[in-house]
Amino acid sequence: MITSAIVFFVLLVMLFINLKIRVKAYINMAKKESYITFSALGGLFNLKYDLKWTKKTQRKRAVKFICIIKGIKYMLNKTTLSNLFFHMKLGLDDAYYTALATGFFISVSNIILSILKQTVKVNNQNINILPCYNVLTFELDFDCIISIKLGHIIIAGFKMVSCR
Repeated sequence: MITSAIVFFVLLVMLFINLKIRVKAYINMAKKESYITFSALGGLFNLKYDLKWTKKTQRKRAVKFICIIKGIKYMLNKTTLSNLFFHMKLGLDDAYYTALATGFFISVSNIILSILKQTVKVNNQNINILPCYNVLTFELDFDCIISIKLGHIIIAGFKMVSCR
């Protein structure tokens, strides 16, 4: 009886703990290097995921995508985003196409940021998209800290599992 009360109390306290997760994504096509890292509790838990894409893995991920969207939709309303850093270098062989692509990515990033600000509280944003004319290059550096209560993550997890 006492152990069940202690477990219940610990679970109740965990629902109100504010968890900060740092997400960092890096893609460099010239070096053929790309990864996403997640860290929580001040770097105590770290997860690095190398992005290697094949046709087989893309099909498996498409099936799970709808379930993941349902969980993310719930979590977005409960989340705070801080220290948002997005830095992209984009270059194509022709300066004309580089300018068009850079303008496209600037427009898309502003649209995504405005939609994101409607559902998530965003603090300290730094977004840079730089053109590199007459050079074929693509570099992406993304870094942010996501704050959310642990209970909301658990509820979103249940929503993702139950949608199958």
